[in-house]
Amino acid sequence: MPAARARDLESIDLFIQTGIDIDTLDSFGNTALIKAGSEGQIEAVEKIFGLGADSRRANKLGHDDLIVASAKGFKNISQMLMNRGANMGLRESEGWAASFISACNGHSNAVI
Repeated sequence: MPAARARDLESIDLFIQTGIDIDTLDSFGNTALIKAGSEGQIEAVEKIFGLGADSRRANKLGHDDLIVASAKGFKNISQMLMNRGANMGLRESEGWAASFISACNGHSNAVI
């Protein structure tokens, strides 16, 4: 869902109005929530959550919304995801949790 990356909140609404599932996967297994989180688009993340997105989904690498947001240092998004019940114990395909990945990328404060 390119709109999730481009802060195009009206397009997100349009996708939903045309019947596209908010949790539709792209070729990498990313949902709109994962894409918006990976781009630091907090407004889009809030909008997608409001539309009932499932934050428990992970892509083909085992990365969920919390892992991608924290890996890029988007603390505000990581905190919002954790406040909304993100799975802090999820480990991606290599066995690493969001806190470890975040620290390895120089963002040790993104997941507290």
